[in-house]
Parts: sequence; C-alpha cells; structure tokens
Amino acid sequence: MPNSPSHQSAFSIPKQIWGIGWAVFFINTSSVMVRGIAAIYLKTVVGVEIGWIGFLEGIIEGLSFAIKTFSGVISDYLRRRKMFVTLGYILITLSNPIIAIWASFQAVFISRVIARIGNGLQATRTLR
Repeated sequence: MPNSPSHQSAFSIPKQIWGIGWAVFFINTSSVMVRGIAAIYLKTVVGVEIGWIGFLEGIIEGLSFAIKTFSGVISDYLRRRKMFVTLGYILITLSNPIIAIWASFQAVFISRVIARIGNGLQATRTLR
C-alpha cells in the first residue's frame, strides 16, 4: 500500500512542521549545553563552592518537577496545551543569554530557574 501513512516520505511533511521541529531541536540543544556546563562555569569562573552548586541543582530540579505536575493539572483543566508549551519555550529561549551577560551565582541561579520553569511548562504531565 504505497499511500498508507507508514509509507509516506519525509517530503510529504509540511514545511511548517519541519520548521517547528528544527526550532525545538536547537532550543533543546542549547538548553542542554547550558545545563551541562553551568556547574563547571560556576566552579571555575564564578568560584562557587560545590555545596552551593548542589543546592542550586536540587532546588531547580524540585521546582521543575513541581511545575510539570501543576501545569499538567492546569492544562488538563483548561484543555489548552499549546499555551503552556509556547510559554515554556519562550522562557527557555530567554533564559540562556542571562549567563553570558552576567557572571555571578545569582545570574546563573535565575537563568537556571527560568529555564527549568520553561522546561516544566513545555513538558507538562497530563492525566490522560
């Protein structure tokens, strides 16, 4: 069956979907890169002690988990997921340059909090 959905080529996917896919790919890649070097940056450039870096990561991951849970419940109630996903990606995109602009523990903390809130919003948990 050449016309079945399993036999469609990549060229039959609309250009807008490809554009959104590539944008999400690059946003997530940059977020992972920043998250991967944030601890090293804090230790070597800013001079933060390891204990504070662990505290930062623990607070941020807990916040992300809570945001995922509550935004999932709210998006289920409102039946509007696009709003949460869009807001999440906007926050992630805005958070990454903060580290480059200010070299301080507070700036990295704020940047990571904004990024994880964005991640929590765009990766909502649903009840379905």
